[in-house]
Amino acid sequence: MRVTPWKMADSGQVETAAVVAAIRASLARLTGGPRLTAVMARSVLKNWVEVPKTGVLIAKAPGGRVHGVLVMRKEPDPDAVRVVYICGQPPRSGAGAALLAELVTVSRKRGMKEIRARCNPDDPSHLGFFLDHGNFAAVGPPVQGSSMLELEVRRVLMEEPSETS
Repeated sequence: MRVTPWKMADSGQVETAAVVAAIRASLARLTGGPRLTAVMARSVLKNWVEVPKTGVLIAKAPGGRVHGVLVMRKEPDPDAVRVVYICGQPPRSGAGAALLAELVTVSRKRGMKEIRARCNPDDPSHLGFFLDHGNFAAVGPPVQGSSMLELEVRRVLMEEPSETS
């Protein structure tokens, strides 16, 4: 799985459609309701990326197919970045883990000290992903979010060990 930065404005129609399709499928799975239209999913993505200090990483399989999307945003705290959204298609394909690993690498290079995310504490796969794969820790009790109960999880970034000769 190859992870690269992605910009909606610089992307072609086919790649943008693939990113939108991944988000659309993931949001439909999360909500359990009727599937979002592609127009609605594209609008959600556009709203995310229009916020200043927001970036996107995509995970692609060797053939170039988009398997995952991570939307991140620089926090007002000068040393932290927040995972706004992360999805892998199909679930458990390794795309989410690859995206999170790349986020850690990029964040360290940019001097970030912490990665934050909010997840649904009632969804064991969502919470488990951050706790098991991302080495995050829960911070405080769950709070009421805009549409569901949310649990703040954080990962403190340590300096990478340097190689000694």
